[in-house]
Amino acid sequence: LQATTKASIVNLITIGSGANGTVLMGLHFFGNFGGLTMANVGDITVKRCFFDGSLGITFPNGGTGVSDITIAENYIGGSINEENFANVITNVTIRNNFINGGISLVEADDQITNLVVIHNTFNYNGNSGLKNAEVAFNSFYQGNVIGTNNTLHDNISATDLPAGTNNDEVNMGNVYDLSLIHISEPTRPY
Repeated sequence: LQATTKASIVNLITIGSGANGTVLMGLHFFGNFGGLTMANVGDITVKRCFFDGSLGITFPNGGTGVSDITIAENYIGGSINEENFANVITNVTIRNNFINGGISLVEADDQITNLVVIHNTFNYNGNSGLKNAEVAFNSFYQGNVIGTNNTLHDNISATDLPAGTNNDEVNMGNVYDLSLIHISEPTRPY
């Protein structure tokens, strides 16, 4: 990548058993069905990637689930979610991302522990569903949080967030104007 300025364009990557320790950095997940799925894996880092489609990042039904996952410094045009099956999700940190499609990690049958959602900007005009999560230092340009057993603190939002500590409702026009963000079509290498 140092010798060329072309984007590292991929469509869909699936990470599974045997891929522990994988780091995905600087990829452009292109197209409406472009994105990343992870199951039966741990110790994964997804950093500085660009997800321009609706898929985003998915934890599909997977026997042993996922653990020790870091999703950091990405632009996620879609969402971060799990499929509608019982999943085991442990030690997942979602930090410093711009998320257009929200998060859905809230299914009743899921076993979720140590989910940290911190320092993100949400531009999803709906509710992000979280369970057993610490939600802190985020900016909710649009949307809100629903779910159970969450700890919310030090967030700012355009609407009133669920009960927490130091969460402020602010006029987002005074914070920043997301309508000025322009995402351009990448140059395809083919």
